[in-house]
Amino acid sequence: MDSSDPDITFNEQGVCNWCTRYDNELSKLWLKGEAGKARLDEWVKEIKDFGKDKEYDCILGLSGGIDSSYLAYLGTKLGLRMLAVHVDAGWNSELAVQNIQNICSKLKIDLITEVVDWSVMRKVQLAFFRSGMVNQDVPQDHAFFAALYNYARKNKIKYVLNGYNIATENSLPLTWRGEYAMDDILVRSVYKRYFKKRLKNFPLLNYWNFNMTNIFSKEYVIVDLLNCIDFSKEEALKTLAKEVDYKDYGGKHNESRFTKFHQNYFLVRKHGFEKRRAHIASLVISGLLERDKAREILSKPIYNNLQEEKEEVEYIAKKLGISEEEFHQIMAAPALTIDDFKSGQKMHKKLLPYLNSFFKAGSKVKRLFK
Repeated sequence: MDSSDPDITFNEQGVCNWCTRYDNELSKLWLKGEAGKARLDEWVKEIKDFGKDKEYDCILGLSGGIDSSYLAYLGTKLGLRMLAVHVDAGWNSELAVQNIQNICSKLKIDLITEVVDWSVMRKVQLAFFRSGMVNQDVPQDHAFFAALYNYARKNKIKYVLNGYNIATENSLPLTWRGEYAMDDILVRSVYKRYFKKRLKNFPLLNYWNFNMTNIFSKEYVIVDLLNCIDFSKEEALKTLAKEVDYKDYGGKHNESRFTKFHQNYFLVRKHGFEKRRAHIASLVISGLLERDKAREILSKPIYNNLQEEKEEVEYIAKKLGISEEEFHQIMAAPALTIDDFKSGQKMHKKLLPYLNSFFKAGSKVKRLFK
């Protein structure tokens, strides 16, 4: 990372806060070798014990991206009976659809596909686009996890496999993350501001139920199995290509056409930063990419040429149902922030002292806002 991160700091040796955080904290949470195997074995036993006499041991959100795809492969090798849930929010690339089909058919994983009503999804996505807020992926991410969590809860599947991993996700600046996606109050508020109606027929995750359940009960457990292995993106791609004929998208989370646009165009033009810098920095920090190679990648433009960029804009504008003129007007308008809307996060922060007092959960509650 560099000074494009407004909160970056360097110590007397010239080492940035992301590197020291990884060395002092995150590297201890990424269990490799024998320690990882031991923890992995514990997780597998716990999950299988839960699944005894049930149809499934656990549930997996499958986007078609490298992380969730390799997690599906790993779970199969570990003998877990997984139910894969894919949420089609209308932005899947054709390659993502093919990858998901190959993964589930070749690994013999049952797949449930939840299709979000596009007439509603389009409006929610457009409302967020008009707001100009940093995290334009809130509508997709919220719909994805809401459908996954609600399905798990309805079918009493306790263990949720998560593709989060320290290897590739260890240095995303707080200001670059933007708004918290698991906030239905925010989603409703943004939608109502631009469409003057209550949001209906959209997968929603109640902010208070989700976050309080996450902290104070054991109704469900999110499991990060990739933090228990020597995970390497490059090796994962090779394995998936060989085992399930997986095809790479060329960028992190590019399985979604909108996320690709969000990271490659919107954030750069609207907010002035390249999210790929954080993705590449994570690989350097975790020792999976040489610095010289990282510099070489970052020296290349995001789009191969102006025509490719133009086609991206045309596609997004058409998909959102707006003219290119309106698209560029939205891009040029000042961005709003979470302070311009209702949100569970703001209410939560106000209640934080009372929550700490009543539940004595200080560090656990604060963790949501780090």
